[in-house]
Amino acid sequence: MAIYHANDLIFELPAGLKDKTHHVFTVTDEGPSPFNIVISRAMVDPSETIQSYGARLIADLQRSLPRFSLTSYQEVKVDGSLALRIEYSWNRENISMRQVQFSIFPAVNSVTRKVIQITGTSSGPLSGNWDAAFTTLIATIRLQSSEDTPLQQRA
Repeated sequence: MAIYHANDLIFELPAGLKDKTHHVFTVTDEGPSPFNIVISRAMVDPSETIQSYGARLIADLQRSLPRFSLTSYQEVKVDGSLALRIEYSWNRENISMRQVQFSIFPAVNSVTRKVIQITGTSSGPLSGNWDAAFTTLIATIRLQSSEDTPLQQRA
């Protein structure tokens, strides 16, 4: 069993269950939010590269989002780990939506590889304030070096 850490709890995840954790941060309490950030994670095969993951992600988005348009695609680093930054738009019920997504590839262990996705979403263009907030969030990320040890502060 893997040990998981969250803000308020630590627990052993029973064998056979898959981690599909989502953290959602919104501007409003009810109804659609003009901006939100979602943090999720996914497991991928250790042999998958950031390039093959990116190609698969883009293909999935093209299939599932009406009028998908890729604006930006680049490999970057987040806290020293490889990451893929993509920016795109699509239409949802005649509303133009925009997302900026970072897919972070922390170090590989021998059995599994975790990809952490951090996505900022807005209806219409992302305003300067929300764009700055999202950029600041990404710049302050510190990754855990092991899923079994607490997050250590790094300089």
